[in-house]
Amino acid sequence: VTMLYRLAGEPKPLGTSAFTDVAGGQWYTDAVIWAANKGIVTGYGDGTFQPANPVTAAEALTMVLNALKIDAGAGEWPATVMNKSAELKLADGLKAAPEADKVLNREQLAVLVVDGDLLQRLADALDDAAVDLALHDDRVDLRAAVVHRDVAEDVHDTRLDVDLDGADVRAERID
Repeated sequence: VTMLYRLAGEPKPLGTSAFTDVAGGQWYTDAVIWAANKGIVTGYGDGTFQPANPVTAAEALTMVLNALKIDAGAGEWPATVMNKSAELKLADGLKAAPEADKVLNREQLAVLVVDGDLLQRLADALDDAAVDLALHDDRVDLRAAVVHRDVAEDVHDTRLDVDLDGADVRAERID
């Protein structure tokens, strides 16, 4: 959710969380409220969002499809989501097609979001002019920027460079 929220430019959400386990003032609160307002997330049947739980492939792909306003079709979840995602080749950037219940790490989530033309489609669906401008500026490696912002702390021994207006920005993690 936070990756999509950041992609959308971190707009100030309206209202408060309807989820019983999303308290105000947490690092994820605004992202969850925004995503719920946009119909990207609906939470669990018991009224929770479960922000501490890891995200599975089916959950991540559900959020992407919802952000794109694509209906996965009739049937049972997660089969409908996985089938529609395969049809649209949404997870093609990952090394192997994920199983529905496979937990995705932040690096895999970033690859899922920024691979191919999906980033452009998400920017269009989220009405984000800043992302749209960056996508058309060949001085910006947006894939590296998203990975830098959302993954650098989880990637070991990786250096990510972003060239923004001629200034090099480097993220490193040294264990």
